[in-house]
Amino acid sequence: MKKIISLSAILATVVLLGAGCNININETPTTPPATNNNVPVSETTTNTATENNNNTTVVETTTVETTTQTTNLTYTNPEFHFSLTLPATWAGYTTKTTENDEGGKTVWFGFAGWDDIFAISIHPTELEYYTNSRYLGTNGQVYYYGGMAQYIKIEALQPRWNEVSQIISTFSVANLTNGTETWKTYKNTDYNFQVKYPTKYKEIADTSGWKNAVVLFLEDKPGVQSYAGSISIWNNIEDYRNDTTYSAMAYSYKKVGNKYVVINYFSYENNINLEWQKVIDSFKTIN
Repeated sequence: MKKIISLSAILATVVLLGAGCNININETPTTPPATNNNVPVSETTTNTATENNNNTTVVETTTVETTTQTTNLTYTNPEFHFSLTLPATWAGYTTKTTENDEGGKTVWFGFAGWDDIFAISIHPTELEYYTNSRYLGTNGQVYYYGGMAQYIKIEALQPRWNEVSQIISTFSVANLTNGTETWKTYKNTDYNFQVKYPTKYKEIADTSGWKNAVVLFLEDKPGVQSYAGSISIWNNIEDYRNDTTYSAMAYSYKKVGNKYVVINYFSYENNINLEWQKVIDSFKTIN
């Protein structure tokens, strides 16, 4: 059963993500297992001149490869069965675990002085809306979400904040699925892309009144007349932004060739509609 996060929970999340919070929890500097990769960064070449028995000068070349060690840090959470890979620059990071308002737990990652740069939240039920987070998937028992602080006030930690998106992309759980396995697929061979969408929707080919739209999505049940989302094609993204047709909808776009594929959907109270985030994440180009 999907659940919409309460307003109080949203405010709590914004406060926690928006500032370094002071929670009475012991922060644990973490030194996880490391993965070493030796990467060559320079070569030193030495030429040595010698004479052989035929009085011919021979130049022997010796190349010494200098390497630097790149160490990735692996974080593993045995309680919630997930892992992350962090760059070497995160050595000495801290973690803490708090309860969230939906009956689950949130694992925070940061450093001394700013302990909530990003978080992995674990929920017993799937959420429909959540602030500043993205859906990572489910293992069939709990649902995982990843989020990051909206800003960092400590200048020295700004580079670490910039690395968060890449870190979250390494999120891994055994038997992880994103819940789209049984969804329908919309394919567009004119513009060479496809997306998956929930089975509760049907495709509407009549796009009159929806500028540049190639398909509309309508909930497939009696009495429903409001479209849930659409996909439109534009020559450039500024044309889309300057048009008022979709001004009431949230959007995401992908560039395919010289065209922009814009996915529109309704999102309420400035929160992310996680269902449509899955649609966006399923986007891929086809031949």
